[in-house]
Amino acid sequence: MSTRPASLLTLSVLALLLACGGGSSSSPATPSGPTAPSGLAAQGSLGHIQLSWSTDASDTGYNLYRSSDGTTWTKLNAAVLTATAYDDAIASPAGDGVVYTYRVTGLAGSAESSPSTTVRCMHGTRLPASNAAGFTTVAANSPYVAEGTVTVNGGNLVVDTGTALFVADHATVDLEAGDGTTAGRLWVKGLLRVTATTAAPATFTAHKVGGTLANNEGFAIWFDNAVSFNPADDSGCLLQNATITNLASGNVYGGFSILNCGPRLHDLHATANASSGASYIFLFGGASGILDHCEFNHMALSVQTDLHGGTFGMSSCRFRGGYYAIAFVGVASPAVDAGQISGNDFDGTPSAYLYNISGTTDVPIGGNFWNGGSGTPPLPSETTGLTTVHFDFTTALSSAPSGAGPSW
Repeated sequence: MSTRPASLLTLSVLALLLACGGGSSSSPATPSGPTAPSGLAAQGSLGHIQLSWSTDASDTGYNLYRSSDGTTWTKLNAAVLTATAYDDAIASPAGDGVVYTYRVTGLAGSAESSPSTTVRCMHGTRLPASNAAGFTTVAANSPYVAEGTVTVNGGNLVVDTGTALFVADHATVDLEAGDGTTAGRLWVKGLLRVTATTAAPATFTAHKVGGTLANNEGFAIWFDNAVSFNPADDSGCLLQNATITNLASGNVYGGFSILNCGPRLHDLHATANASSGASYIFLFGGASGILDHCEFNHMALSVQTDLHGGTFGMSSCRFRGGYYAIAFVGVASPAVDAGQISGNDFDGTPSAYLYNISGTTDVPIGGNFWNGGSGTPPLPSETTGLTTVHFDFTTALSSAPSGAGPSW
């Protein structure tokens, strides 16, 4: 029996392997995985948030996720999304003022990509960018959202009773300066909440059409029978994380006015267009609320209602350049409880003002730092009229309290 040489047998086996592909030394190509989609964008309207993103050739579908706190995520789609757009219906009032964060992932078979970059958005009717004769909110279109730059000329911006206005990240509300009555007023009768963060603060300011604001010209912010802030559930009017400039001066309409309600003013940088410092945070009849961690430049607190026994509190605020360090006008002493106004840094003129105060009990405003006065600790002098009572500064701080003013 004849046999083949071993070399011929080896060559035959190699030829067979090469014909079947078994002789290749290269690894088979690995299918590419899904890619995180790009270009995620959101646009809000009343009852809806519309999402869109860019397609990617490696993705066969998408999952869309939503979070109300940026930590806990819920997938919105029951079935795999094949389109690159999604309409998220938002229920009212549960979703009013809720800033939702969204992200999307790409799918390829059972594989899911890492999440895309995120976007933030809330539902609501957008305020028009330009308003030629003021603007008043109406219940049928509430809630409203201020987004981008909103300019108001020739009148007031009125958040009417039964309506809500939410102010988004980086939003600017710019009013034409006026007298604070028929024009130049942000007039809150319903609900105002600033949802902007300290990383993306909102701005409130004023302008003069065809010119430059003169000293003392500007706008005013009124909370008038508005929805009071409730610290138990963080509801109600909240003006926070904002820069406020060009507030007007005046003994009646300048600066802030609070009456028959109690908003919270928190983490604000507020500056009046008043070199004299004669712009005020007025507390009129029925005022309450919380003022904390704010800076007020060229402004002073003017208490013109009895806060005694109420829920008002002011702490960790910083005042610079006010006409008075603090003022109480036309109230019954003691007007406040000890501790209601405490832990603040006052640096107005070295004068605290009392006028037309009835009663016999001194007004207790201890626990504050008075940087404008002399002595140790520094105390402001008193300016009084039609009154026999005085301020009780016990016990004044000898230095500025730690943490007074905004956190940013």
